[in-house]
Amino acid sequence: MILNGLQIKRSVINYFFILKDVSINVKAATKERERSPSFTILDKIDYKIISLLIPGLENKEISKELGIPLSTIQRRTRNIIKNGLVEIKIQPNFRRIGLKKGLLHIYIRTGSIKETALEISKFDGVLSSSVHVGNSDIVAEFVYEDSEQLIDTIVKIKGLESVERVLWSEEVFTISVDSNNIVRSFKKMWNNSIQQKQKQEQ
Repeated sequence: MILNGLQIKRSVINYFFILKDVSINVKAATKERERSPSFTILDKIDYKIISLLIPGLENKEISKELGIPLSTIQRRTRNIIKNGLVEIKIQPNFRRIGLKKGLLHIYIRTGSIKETALEISKFDGVLSSSVHVGNSDIVAEFVYEDSEQLIDTIVKIKGLESVERVLWSEEVFTISVDSNNIVRSFKKMWNNSIQQKQKQEQ
């Protein structure tokens, strides 16, 4: 499995938070979220498979652990990945190859947040572009070689008609997260979703 041996990391980043004059486009962001595909309720087997994928077990190990035929595990794992129920992402260790990485916090003045996020995702150096509800409207993960490249990208983003302002923060270092912590969180959320479903069916 491609997940085996991969470390799941949490970035420790210096964030720039502005407590005054915060421009939050909650209604627009909420509408964008409502247009997104509805979430999927996992059954017990898929939940167990994902819980074992997180620490890096392969299909054969999962089959042995759950006492389920390997062919069933393989089919379910393919469907889990195909349906986007887990995220598999491999990217370079940018610090090791001399690049800097950080976040761009983008505040929208007007227009579609989703369309702006899509446009920003096409800029050189952008690793991800996501819509948020809260402080900034869009958060983009970004890699760059030097301050000049960073400034050029910020100027391009500010040049978009829909953008009001851009803040940035640079990643200092990362801390590896214990996969057991992720599994515990996943289990808690899965149990909550099952309870909500049961209440709706009553």
